[in-house]
Amino acid sequence: MEFHIVGLILVYNRFVGEIIVLKKLQLIIITVLLICLMGCSLELDDIRRAPEQAEVPLATPSPTPEVMEVTDKIFVDEVGYCTSDKKLFLVRAGIENLDGYSYTIENVINKTIVYSGTLSSLSKEETDFNTLYMGDCTELTRSGVYRIAIDDIGYSKDFTIGETIYRDLYAQVYSELKDFSYTDDMELIRTLSGIMLTNEIYPSSYLDDGFISGKVEALMNKYISNGTLSQDMDVNLSASLSGLLAQFATDYMDKTPELAETALYASTKMYDSVIVSEEKPYDDCLYFAACELHRAQGYYEAVKTIEDITVALDNGTETKSEYDYFLIAKVAYLSSTNRPDYDRCEKMLDGLRENVKNISDSCTKETFYVQPDADTIGEEGMLDNMMQLGLVGYILRGREYSSVQRNYLHYLTGVNAENKNYLKTRLEKTEDSNTSNAILLSKLLFSLGSSY
Repeated sequence: MEFHIVGLILVYNRFVGEIIVLKKLQLIIITVLLICLMGCSLELDDIRRAPEQAEVPLATPSPTPEVMEVTDKIFVDEVGYCTSDKKLFLVRAGIENLDGYSYTIENVINKTIVYSGTLSSLSKEETDFNTLYMGDCTELTRSGVYRIAIDDIGYSKDFTIGETIYRDLYAQVYSELKDFSYTDDMELIRTLSGIMLTNEIYPSSYLDDGFISGKVEALMNKYISNGTLSQDMDVNLSASLSGLLAQFATDYMDKTPELAETALYASTKMYDSVIVSEEKPYDDCLYFAACELHRAQGYYEAVKTIEDITVALDNGTETKSEYDYFLIAKVAYLSSTNRPDYDRCEKMLDGLRENVKNISDSCTKETFYVQPDADTIGEEGMLDNMMQLGLVGYILRGREYSSVQRNYLHYLTGVNAENKNYLKTRLEKTEDSNTSNAILLSKLLFSLGSSY
């Protein structure tokens, strides 16, 4: 009996002990949970009080460098550079000396630096814009859009490097010429003649989609009715249109033979009417008609005119209209297959070669690699020089003067003392835009044709 009582007591004590242990474990678990909850509560409370704590003064951060802005002190070609071109840019300095100063070139799209170099002193100008420095990034040939960065000066305007820079501009200029509202037929004739000259010299640049033939046909319909010439034509218009129609006949005989034959017939009739007229046209207009007719069909009646006006040119007594057809006329005569006079051709070539050599020689000595009176002769004078450079390069079958042509283009599109894109205003449509722009653009088109 005692044994059983003792056994029960032991069992009871063990049971109670386990309960006590369980309660202790429960108490520990509850305590841990309470501590965790209190920790979370503290973190939440910290978050709620964060704005108040932000008011506590903190250490002043390092100042952020000022963002550079685009400056007019860096002169780049706003049209861009061909990948294989020499790529020069100019920097105008004030009193600071930038010789050996570093610059970087970054990709505008991804902001990565792709090239770095140093500036070199170019010349000391006796003007207000002080010293000019030059940078050369010719080694940068990857196509893209870039800008130059110079500490303490700023960024250049964006510029492009690519294979088709001038082809793209060529297409833009041609599109502008098609869209012009031509109101003066003399200017239209001169513009069409310039475009056809470009197609002759640079056939790979040919973009005509019916624009020229459509305009030529419209001019014939306007001034010829049933084979009879209009009485509203003065001698200069008649001579200029005669030259244009003969030029069209030469260039388009394989493309639109019927229209070309009609144009050639109309050209001879207009020329004959001018010759017998009491009123005399400007020599350049008549010379244009005579040389183009000689090329188109060896027109005998034109030979005497060519001889007479050549003498006037030699003596410096020629008369010239504002449209100046002499250069186009000389090209027509030089390219004629109808037995042009050999001595006359040699004399024409010698004159062109001498002019071009003088232009080239004067350019190599100047800051912007264009002739010293570039600003005086203006855009038209520079474009005329570019045409002569291109023609002589074509005739001599060489690219001796191609770099000089490119220097003129760079000058006209931003690399000049005024950091001005002269051509931009010609390509923008404004209220005062007129067809005189078309003649300039047709000359530009010729120079751009050499880039094909």
